[in-house]
Amino acid sequence: MSIRGPATIDFETTDKDAKIAHAVEFAMFCPDAKFSELIKPPIPIPAETSAVHHIIDNDVRYSRSWEQVKPDIRNIVDAMDCKILVAHNASYEQDILKEGFEDVMWVCTYKCALVIWPDAPAHKNEVLRYWLQLPDLGRMSAQIPHSALHDATVTYQILEKMLELHSIEDLILWSSQPKRFPKIPFGKHAGMKWEAIPGDYLGWICKQGDMDKDIIHCARGELDRRRMANATIGPR
Repeated sequence: MSIRGPATIDFETTDKDAKIAHAVEFAMFCPDAKFSELIKPPIPIPAETSAVHHIIDNDVRYSRSWEQVKPDIRNIVDAMDCKILVAHNASYEQDILKEGFEDVMWVCTYKCALVIWPDAPAHKNEVLRYWLQLPDLGRMSAQIPHSALHDATVTYQILEKMLELHSIEDLILWSSQPKRFPKIPFGKHAGMKWEAIPGDYLGWICKQGDMDKDIIHCARGELDRRRMANATIGPR
């Protein structure tokens, strides 16, 4: 059977931390098929997450549980012979799905956007959607951000733009690597490109045990770049 895909997926959940979150909505999108379903979590939906996706306990009162929905997701992936799943910040979706999808390759459109469009004003789905001038923008179009199907659809549109510029193999590779932040996102140098950050500050970042590992990777990469450049120039 030929591969049909990739397909984009998205979850709405009860928490920002995927390791403790419970799914309340799932969606999958590709040109051949789309699927979405509300899911009843084992806990009440917190008000702060309802404020994001507008799903409340009454919406999912008669919905199936995650244990009932997850096998159907696996069946859909198998029926589509889909070997590549795509999500914006895919590590979140991977943590929700957990075991049972080890044979699937992943593309993270967030990680790829950091590489492909480093000068974008931001790299969230909706920002990229307007910055790239994707279809159906503005108040005259139906807007349901933080609906799983809406977000999965936008992610697919972003994916299509990426595939006009790079191969799916490139996207899979970048998705397997640490995030390449084009600018430092915090502190007194926030918003500056890595090449403009003082070396002693980069060294400080690398020594912080509780620092985001992707930030450390970026700082270490810039230090390595400078060392290689100095070695190439050599003594005068």
